[in-house]
Amino acid sequence: MTPKDKPVDAEPLQLHRRSDDHTLADVTPHYTEISSLDGILDLISVRRGAHFGIEEHGTKRKVRCLFDGALLEEVKAALTKRVVVEGSVRFRRDGTPVRIYVTSLFLRPVAGKIRELKGTMPGFTGDMTAEEYVRSLRTADGEE
Repeated sequence: MTPKDKPVDAEPLQLHRRSDDHTLADVTPHYTEISSLDGILDLISVRRGAHFGIEEHGTKRKVRCLFDGALLEEVKAALTKRVVVEGSVRFRRDGTPVRIYVTSLFLRPVAGKIRELKGTMPGFTGDMTAEEYVRSLRTADGEE
């Protein structure tokens, strides 16, 4: 029956909303963005595609990192080191990363000790010692 054939006295078509009322966020459990992750590189494997694991620095979450075989030597050199990986990251709706398709990998510099920083800005306090300089800052602000 076509709309032209529909009788004039027929009941209008009623549309009913689904009772579970899904939204797009409910239907799409993941999203992808270009981003980076920071953590310790571990567990390199080429089984079922080249990949490695990274333990995120702040959260300690394990994230699967897929990479092109051309990066294999770089990845092996970074094993057990802190790295930053960049690429296309797949996130859950809550913002936690699931996996990343790595396009680049950088080693994070090893943090030094505070003693190694001594003298990094020679002459900063002029003729004053560090204690005199801090004291002058405090008295200038009215703290002492």
